[in-house]
Amino acid sequence: MRNATPVLLILSLILAALSSCSVASSIQLEDAAAGNVNTRITMDPLLREYLGDLAEVQGADVDESTSFFDTAALTAGFATADGISLTGLILEAPETLRILASFADIQHIFPGNIDTRSNPVFSFRRSGNTGTLNIRIDSRNVASILEMIPMGSDPVSQTVTGVFQNGGDEEELKEMLIWTFEEYAPADTIERMIDSAAILLRIQVPGRIENIEGGIRHSADTAEFRIPLLRFMSLNPPLEFAVSYSL
Repeated sequence: MRNATPVLLILSLILAALSSCSVASSIQLEDAAAGNVNTRITMDPLLREYLGDLAEVQGADVDESTSFFDTAALTAGFATADGISLTGLILEAPETLRILASFADIQHIFPGNIDTRSNPVFSFRRSGNTGTLNIRIDSRNVASILEMIPMGSDPVSQTVTGVFQNGGDEEELKEMLIWTFEEYAPADTIERMIDSAAILLRIQVPGRIENIEGGIRHSADTAEFRIPLLRFMSLNPPLEFAVSYSL
């Protein structure tokens, strides 16, 4: 089912967050800016049912062995970003995908459009013996992230793209999610899941952490950032995090 694949990673993030964080993502910096990414996505049964219904409407045969991860499309999406190399794409099970990638400079891992050059998602600065990695995600540079995921022209793709590019009121976004999945779970259940949902990101740095903004210390060299789902979707105000460490 090709029309559902373009929005798979975004929907997986949303549904995985709703199901107590089935997306585990870590970034490991090996020096000032180079490093690797390890992401494991386990698709929630609710999302599998949702995508299965979309596939059947389009005439596809779906059973328990069906995987909705289109590895060819994801590989093509990563190919548009010169700053990151896909080192592994492993389908561990029909519902589980592991993505491994490496980068030479974290500041340039997304497609080089004007928004990411002047307003990067990641930026690094050095001051004496201290390095600081800043993360900023807003309605402009989030488009660079979406460029790595080829989006379709179907209504679902366009709705998801619009949400992340234009943001919106968190209550309106909550209502949209409840409406989208109301056939698959009671509204009050979905609402409780949304309110408690968050996406976790861990960043391991090549030195002892000195300061963290917007997150917590997971270990001496690893910062953990927790992003409430609706904040991630609304981006109003923009998301901003930072971790400083000794070089």
